[in-house]
Amino acid sequence: MKQTLIIVLILFLLSCSKEKELIPNEPPIAPEQWEKFAGNYKIYDTLGVYLYDLDMIHYFSGKNVYGNDVDSLILQNFADTFDVKYEFRNFTEPNNFDFGFHDSIVDRNNKTWGLWSLSDDLTTTARENYLINDTIILYFKMDNIKYYIPEAQPYYRCECKHVAVKQ
Repeated sequence: MKQTLIIVLILFLLSCSKEKELIPNEPPIAPEQWEKFAGNYKIYDTLGVYLYDLDMIHYFSGKNVYGNDVDSLILQNFADTFDVKYEFRNFTEPNNFDFGFHDSIVDRNNKTWGLWSLSDDLTTTARENYLINDTIILYFKMDNIKYYIPEAQPYYRCECKHVAVKQ
Protein backbone atom coordinates (compact mmCIF):
# COMPACT_ATOMS: atom_id res chain seq x y z
CA MET A 1 0.00 0.00 0.00
CA LYS A 2 2.84 2.33 0.90
CA GLN A 3 4.50 1.60 -2.46
CA THR A 4 1.30 2.34 -4.35
CA LEU A 5 0.94 5.64 -2.55
CA ILE A 6 4.55 6.60 -3.40
CA ILE A 7 4.03 5.66 -7.08
CA VAL A 8 0.82 7.72 -7.25
CA LEU A 9 2.59 10.65 -5.57
CA ILE A 10 5.53 10.45 -8.04
CA LEU A 11 3.16 10.25 -11.03
CA PHE A 12 1.22 13.21 -9.67
CA LEU A 13 4.37 15.30 -9.26
CA LEU A 14 5.59 14.34 -12.72
CA SER A 15 2.29 15.28 -14.29
CA CYS A 16 2.46 18.77 -12.83
CA SER A 17 4.45 21.17 -14.91
CA LYS A 18 4.90 24.85 -15.15
CA GLU A 19 2.43 26.51 -17.51
CA LYS A 20 4.02 27.21 -20.83
CA GLU A 21 4.42 30.89 -21.48
CA LEU A 22 2.68 31.83 -24.69
CA ILE A 23 4.77 33.90 -27.04
CA PRO A 24 2.50 36.51 -28.54
CA ASN A 25 2.30 36.39 -32.31
CA GLU A 26 2.98 39.54 -34.21
CA PRO A 27 -0.27 41.26 -35.09
CA PRO A 28 -1.33 40.61 -38.68
CA ILE A 29 -0.32 43.30 -41.10
CA ALA A 30 -3.35 45.31 -42.13
CA PRO A 31 -3.95 45.18 -45.89
CA GLU A 32 -3.62 48.31 -47.95
CA GLN A 33 -6.93 49.99 -48.80
CA TRP A 34 -6.63 49.16 -52.50
CA GLU A 35 -6.21 45.44 -51.71
CA LYS A 36 -9.83 45.05 -50.64
CA PHE A 37 -10.97 46.30 -54.07
CA ALA A 38 -8.58 44.25 -56.23
CA GLY A 39 -10.09 41.10 -57.72
CA ASN A 40 -12.48 39.70 -60.30
CA TYR A 41 -16.06 40.95 -60.43
CA LYS A 42 -19.26 39.89 -62.15
CA ILE A 43 -21.23 42.96 -63.21
CA TYR A 44 -25.03 43.09 -63.23
CA ASP A 45 -27.58 45.76 -63.98
CA THR A 46 -29.79 46.96 -61.12
CA LEU A 47 -32.38 44.27 -61.96
CA GLY A 48 -29.82 41.45 -61.60
CA VAL A 49 -29.18 40.75 -65.29
CA TYR A 50 -25.55 39.77 -65.95
CA LEU A 51 -23.69 42.32 -68.12
CA TYR A 52 -19.93 41.60 -68.19
CA ASP A 53 -16.81 40.68 -66.19
CA LEU A 54 -14.52 43.29 -64.65
CA ASP A 55 -11.03 42.81 -63.23
CA MET A 56 -9.47 45.28 -60.79
CA ILE A 57 -5.73 44.74 -60.88
CA HIS A 58 -2.93 46.41 -58.94
CA TYR A 59 -0.82 48.15 -61.55
CA PHE A 60 1.80 50.35 -59.91
CA SER A 61 3.18 51.14 -56.48
CA GLY A 62 5.63 53.99 -56.01
CA LYS A 63 5.94 57.76 -56.34
CA ASN A 64 3.71 59.83 -58.61
CA VAL A 65 4.84 62.93 -60.52
CA TYR A 66 4.36 65.00 -57.34
CA GLY A 67 6.57 62.70 -55.25
CA ASN A 68 3.68 61.19 -53.29
CA ASP A 69 3.51 57.47 -52.53
CA VAL A 70 0.69 56.01 -54.61
CA ASP A 71 -0.84 52.79 -55.81
CA SER A 72 -2.54 52.50 -59.17
CA LEU A 73 -5.25 50.11 -60.28
CA ILE A 74 -6.42 49.04 -63.71
CA LEU A 75 -10.11 48.44 -64.24
CA GLN A 76 -10.03 45.96 -67.11
CA ASN A 77 -13.22 45.89 -69.17
CA PHE A 78 -14.91 48.70 -67.27
CA ALA A 79 -18.45 49.27 -68.64
CA ASP A 80 -17.60 46.49 -71.09
CA THR A 81 -15.81 49.27 -73.02
CA PHE A 82 -12.59 50.54 -71.40
CA ASP A 83 -9.45 49.59 -69.59
CA VAL A 84 -9.12 52.43 -67.08
CA LYS A 85 -5.86 53.11 -65.22
CA TYR A 86 -6.17 55.36 -62.21
CA GLU A 87 -4.32 56.43 -59.11
CA PHE A 88 -6.02 54.89 -56.11
CA ARG A 89 -6.89 57.42 -53.44
CA ASN A 90 -6.80 56.53 -49.75
CA PHE A 91 -9.91 57.92 -48.14
CA THR A 92 -10.68 58.56 -44.53
CA GLU A 93 -13.59 56.23 -45.16
CA PRO A 94 -11.69 53.21 -46.50
CA ASN A 95 -14.55 51.58 -48.44
CA ASN A 96 -15.13 54.53 -50.80
CA PHE A 97 -14.51 53.74 -54.44
CA ASP A 98 -13.72 56.69 -56.69
CA PHE A 99 -11.92 56.24 -59.98
CA GLY A 100 -12.04 59.94 -60.79
CA PHE A 101 -12.60 61.83 -64.02
CA HIS A 102 -11.20 60.74 -67.36
CA ASP A 103 -11.61 63.06 -70.31
CA SER A 104 -10.60 61.90 -73.75
CA ILE A 105 -10.45 58.23 -72.76
CA VAL A 106 -10.38 55.96 -75.80
CA ASP A 107 -12.43 52.76 -75.92
CA ARG A 108 -11.63 49.46 -77.66
CA ASN A 109 -13.18 50.75 -80.90
CA ASN A 110 -10.87 53.78 -80.89
CA LYS A 111 -13.74 56.15 -79.99
CA THR A 112 -13.31 58.90 -77.42
CA TRP A 113 -15.37 59.48 -74.27
CA GLY A 114 -15.64 61.38 -71.05
CA LEU A 115 -15.94 59.08 -68.03
CA TRP A 116 -16.72 60.26 -64.48
CA SER A 117 -17.09 58.50 -61.18
CA LEU A 118 -20.17 60.00 -59.53
CA SER A 119 -20.79 60.49 -55.83
CA ASP A 120 -23.49 58.67 -53.91
CA ASP A 121 -26.98 59.05 -55.39
CA LEU A 122 -28.96 60.60 -52.54
CA THR A 123 -32.30 59.77 -54.19
CA THR A 124 -31.81 56.07 -53.32
CA THR A 125 -31.32 54.18 -50.07
CA ALA A 126 -28.45 52.16 -51.57
CA ARG A 127 -24.94 53.52 -51.17
CA GLU A 128 -23.19 53.88 -54.51
CA ASN A 129 -19.43 53.69 -55.10
CA TYR A 130 -18.94 52.10 -51.70
CA LEU A 131 -17.71 48.57 -50.98
CA ILE A 132 -20.14 46.64 -48.78
CA ASN A 133 -19.00 43.06 -48.11
CA ASP A 134 -18.15 41.97 -51.66
CA THR A 135 -20.40 44.34 -53.62
CA ILE A 136 -20.02 47.82 -55.10
CA ILE A 137 -22.77 49.68 -56.92
CA LEU A 138 -20.72 51.46 -59.59
CA TYR A 139 -22.29 54.84 -60.29
CA PHE A 140 -20.70 56.71 -63.18
CA LYS A 141 -21.34 58.92 -66.18
CA MET A 142 -20.27 58.19 -69.76
CA ASP A 143 -20.64 60.88 -72.38
CA ASN A 144 -19.30 61.43 -75.90
CA ILE A 145 -20.75 64.89 -76.53
CA LYS A 146 -17.35 66.43 -77.37
CA TYR A 147 -16.46 63.67 -79.80
CA TYR A 148 -19.51 62.16 -81.47
CA ILE A 149 -19.66 64.54 -84.46
CA PRO A 150 -15.95 64.41 -85.42
CA GLU A 151 -15.96 60.62 -84.90
CA ALA A 152 -19.26 60.12 -86.76
CA GLN A 153 -20.87 58.28 -83.85
CA PRO A 154 -24.35 58.51 -82.38
CA TYR A 155 -24.52 60.73 -79.32
CA TYR A 156 -24.51 58.76 -76.06
CA ARG A 157 -24.91 59.88 -72.47
CA CYS A 158 -25.55 57.68 -69.49
CA GLU A 159 -25.66 58.05 -65.74
CA CYS A 160 -25.13 54.34 -65.23
CA LYS A 161 -25.42 52.05 -62.24
CA HIS A 162 -23.80 48.64 -62.42
CA VAL A 163 -23.67 46.20 -59.52
CA ALA A 164 -20.21 44.66 -59.14
CA VAL A 165 -19.99 41.42 -57.12
CA LYS A 166 -16.51 40.21 -56.21
CA GLN A 167 -15.87 36.56 -57.00
